[in-house]
Order: sequence, then structure tokens, then C-alpha cells
Amino acid sequence: MRLQSILSLTGGKLLNTPPISKFNAISTSLEELKRGDLFVALSKKDVDNAIQKGAYGILHEGPVQISDSEAAWIRVDNLQETIIRLIRFFMIQNSVDLVSCDEILFELANTIIQDKDAIITQDFSTLLRNIQHEKVKVVLLPAALAKKLALDIIKITENEHFKIVQEYLFETSFIFENRFYERVRISPFFQKELAYILAIAAEYLLNIDFSKIEHFQKCRPYFVDHQFQETEFGKSERVIIHEISCEVASAFWDYLQKKAPWSTKLFLCQNPNSCQCQTFQSFDEAQKILYNCFYHVALVQAEQFDIDRLQRSPQTATLF
Repeated sequence: MRLQSILSLTGGKLLNTPPISKFNAISTSLEELKRGDLFVALSKKDVDNAIQKGAYGILHEGPVQISDSEAAWIRVDNLQETIIRLIRFFMIQNSVDLVSCDEILFELANTIIQDKDAIITQDFSTLLRNIQHEKVKVVLLPAALAKKLALDIIKITENEHFKIVQEYLFETSFIFENRFYERVRISPFFQKELAYILAIAAEYLLNIDFSKIEHFQKCRPYFVDHQFQETEFGKSERVIIHEISCEVASAFWDYLQKKAPWSTKLFLCQNPNSCQCQTFQSFDEAQKILYNCFYHVALVQAEQFDIDRLQRSPQTATLF
């Protein structure tokens, strides 16, 4: 990319008169920086290393010591706004579509879409680094970040060839485009998001890898034995579900009430927004409740929850 184009796009001020006139690429990562790149100095402590690695230019905010007069030193008023301008330019230039995602949709897309033609990120620096590749077809961002780009947001029509065949609490069997997917380990609670992700994949010919679904963290189920040691999926009569979001946890609790009326259920909240839950402040307090209550299904809303810490010592007294 030409130096003059960078100056025009960013509104930056060239602080010296370097002999270079263009850059090979724009890099936000010192580890991935290559000779001939323009380095975006998110941290000024990286500037010297960037010059040593062969950066042809430094894009920075505020004062900086010019240590190499042959590199271009470009100062901008706001580095984050400059990054957004550059992303917008590359997306328009390469005709890349933008999809805005809510919390669940983003997490699911980031888990199962495994394709270099799609960028799924919640970091503008990562997006700028990757959007320069011409093969990218679509970018998926959390709604707040997508809005900042001020670009048209693509609305994907749900694919009519998606059909649920069998529902379990934590597994879904479905047909999509005449292919049968048996007992995929995602709750039917997320069927709307699943259908939308599959529609995006079909629209842009993206690869979906359901073997990664075990890393999906929304309403994550952990099957445990009486010692609270995690067991194989579905191989225990007791399951503990962890969810960070209060809103999602409350919605999932309603889902459990409808879909599993036969089960004894427990709802624990660290940040309650529902009168249906028991509250707790610390992990130890939640642990005590889980040890001393009878239930088949326990839903735990908490910022952090380490299932391994629940494992019970032989001396621990419980109702079991």
C-alpha cells in the first residue's frame, strides 16, 4: 500500500521525509511483522523492536522518538479510530460482507466455523491484520463493534432446508441441505442460532466443524458423579450447567422448566436478575449449596466457575 494512500486514509501527519513510498502490508502484531510492513504501534515499547525487524513505517499516536529516519513516522490523533478507517477501506475494497452477532451467535460462530474465508473476532487489531487478505468473504463481529464500522450489515435469510428431527436436553439431531446430523452436542435451546450459522455457512461456502462444539461455552453442561468428578457426556444422572450471562441463564432456566418437568432442578445465581434462583457470593458458598441439595440439574450463573474445584474429598459431608 502506498504511503500517500495511508496518509489520505488516516489523516495522519508524516513527521519526516523517508525514502520509502509504499508498504507491503499493515501489521498490528510484532510477532507477525515482516520486513517492509507498516507497524501499528499499539504499545510504544514495541517501536524499537519493530524498527529492528525491518518495519518501513510506524503508525503511532502522540509523541515518539524518531530512531530511524529512513522509516516513515506517521502520527495520528486517535489510533483506534485510524484502525477502524483502515478496516473499512479494506472491507470496501475487497467487497467483504459484515454480519452483526449477538452474544450467543458470536460464540457459536467462533466455535464451529473453521474457515479462512471468514473472520470471527472481537478485536479490531486482529481484524485489521487479517482483513488485508483478498480471500476473506465475510466478517462476523459482536453487534457493538459492527456498529462502529458504519458499514452495511448483511441480513442472512434462514435456510429453509434446516429441520430439527430429534430433541434432547443437550443434543440436537437435524437435517440440513439433505444431510442428516445425528445427536450434535448442542441444546435445542440454541436452534435459532444454529440455523442462522448454517445459513451463513451455506451462503459463503464456509466449512463447519461440529467436532469443535465441545468448546461452546454458552450453558455448558458438565455431567458429574456423586464425588462431583466430571464423567463422560450423558453418562450421569446429575448435570451442572454453567452460564456467565444472567439473561441467557434465566432464559435457559425457563427452557429447562418446559423441557425437563420430570427433573429436580436447582438455579444458582451470582448476579441475580430472577426471583427463581438462589444467590451466592463466592465459589465456596456455591459449592456448599451444590453439595447439600438434591437435584438432577443445577444451573449456575457465575462469572467464573471451575468444575474441577467441585471434586469432593472423602471427608466432605453431604446429603449423599
